[in-house]
Order: sequence, then structure tokens, then C-alpha cells
Amino acid sequence: MRTLAVVLKDQAEKQEQDDEIIQVEEETPPGKIKPFRLNVTLKPRDFTQSYRTAKAISFSKPRTVAPIAAKARRGDIFHQLDLNPLSFTTHPAILASFVSEMGLVYPRTITQLTPKNQRAISRAIRRAKMMGIIPSLSRPV
Repeated sequence: MRTLAVVLKDQAEKQEQDDEIIQVEEETPPGKIKPFRLNVTLKPRDFTQSYRTAKAISFSKPRTVAPIAAKARRGDIFHQLDLNPLSFTTHPAILASFVSEMGLVYPRTITQLTPKNQRAISRAIRRAKMMGIIPSLSRPV
């Protein structure tokens, strides 16, 4: 009759073996075939080439998409108050919230403006830079 200590020791050894096998499986480089694991029941899909071949890791960021027009209208302060962004050309404090530290206009994914107002605010910022109201290469103070 086996004692509890022996059973626990056997289970610990089996767990260590499984951990080593999992580490080997995780370290399989892309394009190589994954090895079969010991003492594991196999399913029919385990024999397919696509399942056994390691997948390449994708490092690309998911593409951010600007909000649809209906959602942008709800978040666009110019649209809600029926204001023309071009009338704020001489107000650097308002334009500063749409300009990055490098002086670039934030994209619509960040500003959450409608396409029409995004173009207008970009035009207002360009005009303010030409007039010297805001600096061209940095954020206005």
C-alpha cells in the first residue's frame, strides 16, 4: 500500500516532466513542428500540419480606426455647439489641445472630431502657424 507522501512525490515528478515538455513546446521556433507530449491523449486535430506547426508571432499593432460619423458627432464639441473651427484661428489656447508637442495636428482617432471639423481645425492650425500665433515646431503654451 502506497503512502500519501509517495503519491505526492510521484505527482510532483510527473508535474515536473509535464512542465519540461511544455517549456520545450513553447520554445518551438516558428515554422518547426511541435513534438508530441508524453502521456497525453491525442485528438484527430493533433495530427494536422496546421496544428503541429508553430505560428509566427505578429508584432504589428492593431490599426486604430477613427470613429464613425454618428459617434463623432456626439463627441465633437464644434458640432454640438454649431461652431466653425476656422473662427478659432486666433485662439492659441483652444488650438493647443489639437496639437502635439512636436507641433503636429493630432489625428481624428485622438481628437474624435467629425471629418469636416477635423479638416477645418487642421486648416485653422496651419493658418495660425503662418500668422505666427502659435509656434510651428512645438506646442503653444
